[in-house]
Amino acid sequence: MVNEAISAGLYCICSEAVGAAPDLITPENGLLFEEEHMQSLIDSIVKGSRWAEAGDLKIKELAAPYTLGAWAETIANAAKRQ
Repeated sequence: MVNEAISAGLYCICSEAVGAAPDLITPENGLLFEEEHMQSLIDSIVKGSRWAEAGDLKIKELAAPYTLGAWAETIANAAKRQ
């Protein structure tokens, strides 16, 4: 689900226990919180909220190359070259 959320341009707050999280979550697209550590989750939510309010989240721009539309355009361009 983390993959889908990121590709949809959503900011993710994810537990370190999620298998894909260390590979997918970066400071640009989300935050990790410590498993079973409520204060870590709270801190991540507060930090993400502050970034969102400040307009510092650029998730949609980061996800743009990976949308269904971008994929379809790549396939169409490849077909034209054949």
